[in-house]
Amino acid sequence: MPSTSSKQRARPRRASPAADWTATLSPRLAVDLVSALPEPAYLADPHGALLFANPPYRQLRAVPIGATALPSAPPSAREAASTGDTIESEVTVSIDGRSRVLVGTHAPIFDDRGAVIAVGGVFRDVTGLREATSAATGLAERLDDLTRLMAEWTFEVDSAFRFRALSARALEALGRPPRALIGKGFLEVGAFAEDATPVPSPSSRSPFRDLVYRSTDAAGVVHHSRVSGVPVFDPVSGEFRGFRGIGVDISAQVAAEMAAANAQMRLMEAIESVSEGFALYDADDRLILCNSRFREFFPEIDGLGEQRISFESALRQMRCIVDVAADEREAAVQRRLAAHRGPEHPIEERLADDRWVLVNERPTRDGGIVSVYTEISELKRRERALAAAEHVQRDAREAAESANKAESAFLANISHELRTPLNAIIGFFEIMRNELFGPLGVAHYRDYVRDIHDSGKHLLNLINDILDFSKADAGKLVLHETDVSLPAVVARCQRLMVEIAHRGGVTLTCTVPDDCPPFRADERKIKQILLNLLSNAVKFTPAGGTVTTGARTEADGSLTLSVTDTGGGMRPEDIPKALAPFVQLEDPMTRRHQGTGLGLPLTKSLVELHGGTLRIESRFGLGTTVPAHFPAARVLPVNSETGAGIPSA
Repeated sequence: MPSTSSKQRARPRRASPAADWTATLSPRLAVDLVSALPEPAYLADPHGALLFANPPYRQLRAVPIGATALPSAPPSAREAASTGDTIESEVTVSIDGRSRVLVGTHAPIFDDRGAVIAVGGVFRDVTGLREATSAATGLAERLDDLTRLMAEWTFEVDSAFRFRALSARALEALGRPPRALIGKGFLEVGAFAEDATPVPSPSSRSPFRDLVYRSTDAAGVVHHSRVSGVPVFDPVSGEFRGFRGIGVDISAQVAAEMAAANAQMRLMEAIESVSEGFALYDADDRLILCNSRFREFFPEIDGLGEQRISFESALRQMRCIVDVAADEREAAVQRRLAAHRGPEHPIEERLADDRWVLVNERPTRDGGIVSVYTEISELKRRERALAAAEHVQRDAREAAESANKAESAFLANISHELRTPLNAIIGFFEIMRNELFGPLGVAHYRDYVRDIHDSGKHLLNLINDILDFSKADAGKLVLHETDVSLPAVVARCQRLMVEIAHRGGVTLTCTVPDDCPPFRADERKIKQILLNLLSNAVKFTPAGGTVTTGARTEADGSLTLSVTDTGGGMRPEDIPKALAPFVQLEDPMTRRHQGTGLGLPLTKSLVELHGGTLRIESRFGLGTTVPAHFPAARVLPVNSETGAGIPSA
């Protein structure tokens, strides 16, 4: 026979002959029984020699039915006889060109003494069973592989809605191993969402689809699945057996949706909390979102609470459009629409309550428009106030310019009108002093003539000071610059002041070094600065006092020219007054010195015209120093060979 395999199936030996029907089995009856079997069957002696084989067995061994020779018994017959046990064997044969699997059962037959007197065997064809079992096993393996590869998890519940089977994916979807859930109720492990319709139950027996199922694992983590199921009925009795279904894990999706909802909520809270009006339009230019501030700005717009009102519809209701003249309104609408759809710069709009907003609009990536409305009412009010102030200032400036022109014209005229007779008076004095037309006679006339001369000179100096200060104040003084030798200028000025100082009992001294570098300046105005300072110092220094002119080069290369006196000095609060025009520190009724109070202010203007600064350093009762500081750019470098200044280019 073809290849076989065998295994023992233990059967106890019969101790009592009456207990074994084979002990009384006649050979003829045994043959008849074997012959009647539809499966291949045989009888063999204890040594394995074949005693009888039925036709199916003969066909199996390809032995003709009428042949006297018998095929040999299978080896399992001798094994069963020798061991006294029932032996099973398996053999693969070819029948009608097809491979078949046969399972043989070989059982010993005992006599009344328990000795093996024969072996009977029968073969069953298990090919179909094996094929069905293999197919079922393969199908189960494929189904298991598919369920493992599927993103969905599968489940079966019984008629009481208890889990009967779960795929491995259930571990990820439910957070619990499937084996731990078998026997637990579907609604015990989790629950359907509140809006699930209809809610599946054993009594409903209706299919359900895409219902959200929520469960919580041992760690407290909530899982979400979308489940679908169909009822299962017994194919024969029609009895309800439960549900089969699938679930899709949507925990990540639900988490993302919740995160998006939270982000949307935070965004809305942020938009609602800002002080600006906010509006968002979609690609079709319809309003999809706005905050309460926007609604406050535009209460005249109907339909802001409705869904997706168009920008154009809202625009045509806005005050900034409604208040435009009827014949210009459409053009204004089109201009605003163009600016909205192609925003380039901010736009100002007037609100219904005469407030103003600044509109900034930007396109979004999806083709929409975001608009931000910032209130600028206060800014507009300030602009109007500033414009009004500028108008007032412009009028004042024009009035001042007109006054300056009138002043200049007046000063030009008055200088001509005053200088002409003064020059005549001074000229007549020269004639009378020199007695060109004969002696004056009485000596007192000479004293009167001298007084007339001094008064005329004083009045002329006053007029010149007023004119110079007016020019300086109007910025009309012009510098005529040359290279100035400071020691020479100081010497000339002191010579002019010697007689006046001598009459007042004041001593003039000079500490200007001979090697003081030259500097670039208007020599006439430098003399005027120095004479004004010397004149003031001599005027306010009592007899026996000293007035000193000094100069020094500073570390940064700048030059300081100063006049110091030993007079009565000034109080700190009087120093600003001394630099103010037309201010006299002495009482007008008791003052001892004549003047307009323009000496120091004019001197300060002349110093500043050179780019320098002038200040007053004074201590009451101890004297005063007035330094005039000139920038280093005006100081000329000294020639190292000659010691003279190098002329400027």
